[in-house]
Amino acid sequence: MSGPGLSFWVGRARSPNLSRVALPHASPIDEAPKGWNYLRFAYLDESCTGDIGKEPFVVVAGIIVDADIALKSLERYLKDMADDFARPEDRQGFVFHATELMNGGKNIKREKYEKPRRQDFLQKLCEIPEKFNFTVVVGCVERKKLDLPKARKTALQDDLVLASSVCAQHIEQYMQGYGRPSEVATLIYEQNGEFSKAIRKQHNHMRSEEFGAQIKERIGTPLLQLERVVHAPMFAEKRESLGLQVADACAYILGRRARRVSGDERFYEPLRRRIRVAPRLLFADLDSRANSERSV
Repeated sequence: MSGPGLSFWVGRARSPNLSRVALPHASPIDEAPKGWNYLRFAYLDESCTGDIGKEPFVVVAGIIVDADIALKSLERYLKDMADDFARPEDRQGFVFHATELMNGGKNIKREKYEKPRRQDFLQKLCEIPEKFNFTVVVGCVERKKLDLPKARKTALQDDLVLASSVCAQHIEQYMQGYGRPSEVATLIYEQNGEFSKAIRKQHNHMRSEEFGAQIKERIGTPLLQLERVVHAPMFAEKRESLGLQVADACAYILGRRARRVSGDERFYEPLRRRIRVAPRLLFADLDSRANSERSV
């Protein structure tokens, strides 16, 4: 089977672990006024790319933002949050990083920012999708266990591409089901070197007529050619494209959920209420370790 990434879908499409839970919180939107064209941005980021023994799943997650209605408000809200959180000497170019809000780090030092304050602002980031009525999308893929370092690197890139493709499918489904007739979406990822190149290649293929024909004739799985998701994906830094800071928080917390980290309910619950389609893994009881829950 030709085309980048198609073998991933075939290899996992028939697994019983692909069952998902739908949360139909959205409703169809009226047709746009004559002459108007609407655009949505989907901000996406990844997590769980470290030690496979500790992070057996890779996660790509983010938010769908109505650029015409909510983008400026979102950016202003994040700038005000940064001014409220950061000390004056740190405010220039300040960027929220979820892992540093949770644990401290190079830019958000523990000795300057106490844990309760850091985590209160992480919670605020996680509450943004609900506050602004944004849909959260997530792709969660079990990583391949390989011995050779080069093979592990290639496998991780493949798994990231698959997880991002799952998100792209959810976004296309959302646009077809709930977007205005003239509305389209563009995907924005955080810049990430070789991964960015692989993502661009896969997404361009998913937008091709060849992809749609191959899916229909060879797989028999309800995957969609990307029609409402337009153009090649864009790649940016968090300080350039502020919505990526929210995507970072989504990916980080949902990655912790996939790893069964306890005590994250204050961060996870606001996201859960905005997830359109989620792996059952994320909703499974934290005490359950059954293999059937270790799924895409």
